[in-house]
Amino acid sequence: MVEFTGQSPTFAEVAREHVLNLRDLYVELLGAVGAPSSPAAVGEALGIDVQLAWRVRRFADAVDPLSVVAAIPTVGEAESIVDAALRRGVRARLLESLVDGTRAFDGFVLRNAESRDTFDAQITSLIGRDQSAVQLEARRAAFRANAVIKGRFCSSSVMVYGLAPGSREGLYSSFSVCGAVGLQRIRPEASLLLAHLHMEADEDDPGNGPQPLDPATSARFGAPLIGEFTSSRLAEAVEIEARASNLAVTLADSELGSIGAVTYMFGHRMLDFAWTNEHIWCELGANTPTKQLAIEFLVDERLPYGPADFRVVTDHDALRNWPDPLGPDSVVHCGRLHDLGRDLTQQDPSTWERLSELSRWSVDRMGWDPTHLRRYRLVVEHPLLCSIARVRCTRNR
Repeated sequence: MVEFTGQSPTFAEVAREHVLNLRDLYVELLGAVGAPSSPAAVGEALGIDVQLAWRVRRFADAVDPLSVVAAIPTVGEAESIVDAALRRGVRARLLESLVDGTRAFDGFVLRNAESRDTFDAQITSLIGRDQSAVQLEARRAAFRANAVIKGRFCSSSVMVYGLAPGSREGLYSSFSVCGAVGLQRIRPEASLLLAHLHMEADEDDPGNGPQPLDPATSARFGAPLIGEFTSSRLAEAVEIEARASNLAVTLADSELGSIGAVTYMFGHRMLDFAWTNEHIWCELGANTPTKQLAIEFLVDERLPYGPADFRVVTDHDALRNWPDPLGPDSVVHCGRLHDLGRDLTQQDPSTWERLSELSRWSVDRMGWDPTHLRRYRLVVEHPLLCSIARVRCTRNR
């Protein structure tokens, strides 16, 4: 149990009283539905979605619930829990107390902190915890939650990005392909979003990137498709892409765990686009928790660009200045392929093997001359990598 070291003992004591009262109510609620031990079981027992069930379970299980106040359901969420629990025969008096306790807690927060985010920051300060440590702990908890909720993770994400001259001066041709090495599922019944297939940008509007999925197009081509999606079927997937504009494909497979090597996701390619300083060249959405990110840049030697001309940025504050040093828990390398040395290859040979395989396939598919390509690699390992909302590679100003 953490102790307070701040200057507001009254605030601290009242805050703890509200939070402990709520925690006791949630513990009693879970006991009334059979004390389910996992978020999925909580969601099934209460009839709520797994994300909310995970927060309820985390709050009820915390050694010191004051340290996880961000997990406390809001009044609206508490009311939805009550509605679902009533249909499962939970005592009305307990559920009324739960809603009343949440309203009292929110009233206290509103009077003292104006918002839950501010209240969370105040509690963090009062209990004398370092904010970065709290953030890292929360991100690690989010990684575990994603693994439980989405039922998937991979040892590494691999991506290949190519940049070459376009059909006329001032335009560029680009592509991006990404995959997951060592993809596994914790929950066999969980669906896996493995592929987003997109057509080229509109020739009349070279800067126009992939558009959202058109439901009519999806229905016409029978998406979502169910089945394995491995390197042997990558060409087939691209043929699907060639026949349909803005087609997204969701793939799931009951034997996905047997793949064990790499599952590809074909990204987008843009031909003859104008690249401004603000243009986003490549983007990664971290929907699948990963421990390592390995990127290979293929830049045509006729373009005057090298590693110094690119920067990797993210929406996450802790990683906003990538690839600056990220601390003792991170590994960041960027340089010419032949400059990386054997040490990185020895870290995870399968990662580099699959990255090279993906790179060779991509170059062949685009019809580029590999002798004109300079190769650069960036590898990142960081505890927060699993929770990055978006990573972008852009031109330096």
